[in-house]
Amino acid sequence: MKTTKLIFKLFLLSLVFVACDEDTTPSEILDTFENGIIISAEGAWKAKDGSISFVSEDYSMSTNFLYKGVNGSKLGGLIQSIGFNGDDAYIVLNDVNTIVVADRYTFLKKAVITTGLTNPRYIAFANGKGYVTNWGDADNINDEFIAVVDLESNKVESTFSISNGPEQIVSQGSKLYVSNRGGTGSGTAYNNVVSVIETDAANAISTIEVNDAPDDMVFNAAGNLVVLSQGEQSSWAQDENGIWYAQIETTAAIQTIDVSSNTVSSTIEFGVGVHPNLLDIDGSNIYYHIGYIGVFSIADDATELSEEAAILTDNLYGMSVKDGKVYGVLKTFEELSELIITDATSKSKLYSTAVGLGASKIYFNE
Repeated sequence: MKTTKLIFKLFLLSLVFVACDEDTTPSEILDTFENGIIISAEGAWKAKDGSISFVSEDYSMSTNFLYKGVNGSKLGGLIQSIGFNGDDAYIVLNDVNTIVVADRYTFLKKAVITTGLTNPRYIAFANGKGYVTNWGDADNINDEFIAVVDLESNKVESTFSISNGPEQIVSQGSKLYVSNRGGTGSGTAYNNVVSVIETDAANAISTIEVNDAPDDMVFNAAGNLVVLSQGEQSSWAQDENGIWYAQIETTAAIQTIDVSSNTVSSTIEFGVGVHPNLLDIDGSNIYYHIGYIGVFSIADDATELSEEAAILTDNLYGMSVKDGKVYGVLKTFEELSELIITDATSKSKLYSTAVGLGASKIYFNE
């Protein structure tokens, strides 16, 4: 890039935008979005208006709709998740089968991936490639797959099938772990499998059985995988032949997988009818959220759930924990969401601010 163009871009990024539409125009655009909190918001249903917010780590500065402010246009889809690799942010737009690649610190668009994806969900990185979970066509419950992205060309170079509704995906070394949540189409059943993909062995897949509806996954301090399985709620579902049947309520659990043996080493189950939806780890503590009840903490070697009062009681749609602080976004699609930061020890609120509509994921951009 020529020097004059670079100076002009930096000048544009430092402008304060005057909002005629508060829900779509950024309040202030910074030169860089490092050393702070990134919040992705899904946007309104079918409106294709997903957005990204930023809060500095000292809470002195915040801005909404930053991607539009930097690039002059919206992302154009529902943000399912963001994956970070080096200096790049891979923004997964679920409803338009697209991944937008941007600089993670300036959010200037670098590339767009529009082919080889069908209902993409999450992305992880291993052996110099990106691996994207895809639910496939909503009318076909047997076409789920993983898309392999060449990170040099930012194109899908290959795909391979994976069953049982792939959802979240995380990596450790050359291995990938996928929570096979299921429920990939309207009325389809949940599953009870975590898949292990060996990228060094032609993407060979093995499976580990867990409780029903595994979703959030994080590695603990020992390098083992902690999985939140939400359990089945009583409802009706269709089998692979399209036949409807009644699903029976099943038990949610926090389970630890020993990655050296790929076996479940511990299980903590929830009571009947209790279905936690969010999980994270900070140091040696596991944090989990139960809708309309609150956020709780246990040691990562605990054998029972917490009996202490909730850290915060708001109904959250997304949660992350870092350095003893719980970062949560309230579940709302009628107005701008709210980011709430709470001290996990004192349970006191430290900060809150408005973020994008339908905010659902919180990341730390260091």
